[in-house]
Amino acid sequence: MSEQIEISQRWWSAGEVADVFRVSEQTVSRWLRDGLLSGLRIGGLWRVGESDLQQFLKRVRHEANAVRAGGDSAFGNELRQAQEALEPEKVTQ
Repeated sequence: MSEQIEISQRWWSAGEVADVFRVSEQTVSRWLRDGLLSGLRIGGLWRVGESDLQQFLKRVRHEANAVRAGGDSAFGNELRQAQEALEPEKVTQ
């Protein structure tokens, strides 16, 4: 059974996603390659559907809350490192 793709939804480029999250386009491409963010590769360029972006946001919030509560995850660690780079004095371990 093949997965249906909703054509009517908004599709974001990796650059647009990078702008939203204030990360590099290379970071977004790595998230896509590693499967942290779902998307389609069309003509060599990544596209992320609105529904995939919403799912990713839910996951990021969940991971961030887990890390704040003392949990650990690979993506959570990446989020913590980004937070430390931005606000090192506010992060407690």
